[in-house]
Amino acid sequence: MTVSAHYRTDSMHYAYLDDEGCEATLQMGYEVPERDASVADFEAAESRICVETGRPYLCVLEGKLTLRGEIVWISEAHLEPDIQTLAINPHSVVTFEFTGASAPGR
Repeated sequence: MTVSAHYRTDSMHYAYLDDEGCEATLQMGYEVPERDASVADFEAAESRICVETGRPYLCVLEGKLTLRGEIVWISEAHLEPDIQTLAINPHSVVTFEFTGASAPGR
């Protein structure tokens, strides 16, 4: 499935996609064997921005992201074992652009 949405993260505790046209918020899921190099490129760009702005550990970023992946249910076992949320396990990142970031998108 291809998803285009607003991406938000603090680079440590949360990373999710939010689309005003959709009633669901998707958490960023897990590393899966189907991942291609574009996912690593996206993660490296995010890390690079955080280091360049002096926030390598806790770094709030947002922007636009289009990715392909599989929508899955995940359990919030560490918080509430009975709660399940939707997530997307990314297979590839099509485009990304961080809002107000100095590094270019893709």
